[in-house]
Amino acid sequence: MALDGDQRGVLEAVVAAYEQADQREGLGSNVLCVQAVAGAGKSLLITEITRRLSTINYLFLCHTDNIADRARATLPANVEVATFAQAALHVVRQAYPHKVPQDAPLPVSLTNRDIYSVTNGGVRHNECEAVRHILNMFYASADRHIETHHASKAMRESKEPHEIKRLIGGARAVWGSQNQGSADTAPITSRCAIKLWTMGVAPLSVASGAECDICIVEEAQDLPDTIIHYLSRQRAIVTMFSDDMQALNLIAPFRKPTHPLQQRGQHHVINHSYRYGGELPNVLTAIRALEASPGEPEPLPVKGHGDTLIYTSTRSLRSTWLQGRVPFTYVASQAPALFDITLEQPDATFAWVNGLYDPEHYFDLLFNLACLASIGSQWQYPQQPRSYMTIGWLQRFDNLSSFYAYSQSRNSTLHIGLCRWIMARQQHDLLRHFMRLRAREEAYQTALLEKRKVTAPDITLSMVRAAKGHEWPVVVIADGLYRPREATDSMIILYEQCALRRLYTAVSRAQHAIALPPHLIDMLADGGTPLELSSHLPNPPDALVTHPYFGIERHRQLEMDAASRALRREKLSQWRRQKERPSASRESGQALTKHAVEASSQALAGRASTPAEFLALMRGRHQ
Repeated sequence: MALDGDQRGVLEAVVAAYEQADQREGLGSNVLCVQAVAGAGKSLLITEITRRLSTINYLFLCHTDNIADRARATLPANVEVATFAQAALHVVRQAYPHKVPQDAPLPVSLTNRDIYSVTNGGVRHNECEAVRHILNMFYASADRHIETHHASKAMRESKEPHEIKRLIGGARAVWGSQNQGSADTAPITSRCAIKLWTMGVAPLSVASGAECDICIVEEAQDLPDTIIHYLSRQRAIVTMFSDDMQALNLIAPFRKPTHPLQQRGQHHVINHSYRYGGELPNVLTAIRALEASPGEPEPLPVKGHGDTLIYTSTRSLRSTWLQGRVPFTYVASQAPALFDITLEQPDATFAWVNGLYDPEHYFDLLFNLACLASIGSQWQYPQQPRSYMTIGWLQRFDNLSSFYAYSQSRNSTLHIGLCRWIMARQQHDLLRHFMRLRAREEAYQTALLEKRKVTAPDITLSMVRAAKGHEWPVVVIADGLYRPREATDSMIILYEQCALRRLYTAVSRAQHAIALPPHLIDMLADGGTPLELSSHLPNPPDALVTHPYFGIERHRQLEMDAASRALRREKLSQWRRQKERPSASRESGQALTKHAVEASSQALAGRASTPAEFLALMRGRHQ
């Protein structure tokens, strides 16, 4: 596929920046910012960049393992791929050999016990969350010391100055303990590791130890200040690919290219997509216009080179698609919405992006709450519902109502919401339903790990964040993913903008067909974007059954849980955990594809006398 004009402009800019590296002027002048909509051909463009300058060292940095695995499957062998967490862990392990283990992953966050032990009880139990918030704000900032402004505005307005001072002191004590190298100090979390990495002076390097020449950053709209400052200090050329409408965090300093260090860099825009088409670009343009803040320039219209059908999402439509053997992906922003679909279509087969036990799904918590709800209910089980519980601290509650009252007393928004969801579905035998989902998931993960042929799921279930960077032929948007509301307060406006960005991200995952909630279609029509809806069954092309790199097709790879994916990754490339970054020992997807094609050609050599016969034999091997 040839590059279009916008893509060629970015390619030439990267090459020119590398050739003129000695003429850079100060911080930020090594940064190229590329704003590209979903499906704009970023993978193709990055591949062409690495081919144009094929003798230098490349480092591809991203946020998630899903995107990293896909990059390894599509980029050439001269590109080393790592997540920010992997790159930080490589450096931190060398600086803290006694504190950071070689095999165990870093904890996601500090526990209350960690904070207690460091502050000697100076922070109360209900204040530990505030200390964690202050630390997270500090980790994301480019500051080198914790100050009062790292406390949120709401915290500063609701607490007395002496309370803020005490919380800041507790956060400083934790940070000081994390900086110490002995094993009995506060543990280094994943965010802390990134902060320590970006505060250092070590240059970007590949696993061989050579300094990186060009660093390519994916999903750069989610970069915190600390990473932006670190990248701007590098000698390497840093090319940041981003889409400001896919910044899903409430606090996203890179969401719009207004960071001072970005302003010194070059800016390029690619506003057309090869993934979707039809009227879907008009939908995305309308969402971008709604998200724009007052006073911002009108966003450029999104253009699409594909052909995407639009439907109204209803229960009857989803049932019709399943009866017509049209599998689809259901995207939601709240985990209960995914479980609602499993209750709506109990006979369908399901697959979960990142597996059923992904932390965003809260399955283990919901399962235990279903156990509490089943105590004293009409449903009968082989054992007492309490015996099925897996979370020990929940067993001290008599039933779901007692836990709900406890959650209200603690003002735990998450637990209150999940309890209400369980209570509103008491007509379903949720415990038995969750047991069935769990059994199916265990069998599915085992089949994926053993690379056995698996039946394609009827419905693939995904949270918005897990869907980033990927696409599916047919997508259904959850009814509750976005519901407009009047926004007057600045905080409500911020939440509304974040909800619109989640909607944009979910809608842009579709390739050939998408079903939108009725209220969203009506809202777009009232706003001047009426849609022509389809009524016949979508007919997406058949998906590739196998992949030279992943074995089972890439979508199946996304459905593996973290543990299965790690085991399969070891078997795929004789993974050895060592001081080098793990990605260094892995062969790229392009090289593996080349080897697979050459092997197939050799096996078929001599069996065909004409190109047509050869192609017929090749098709037969891949059917």
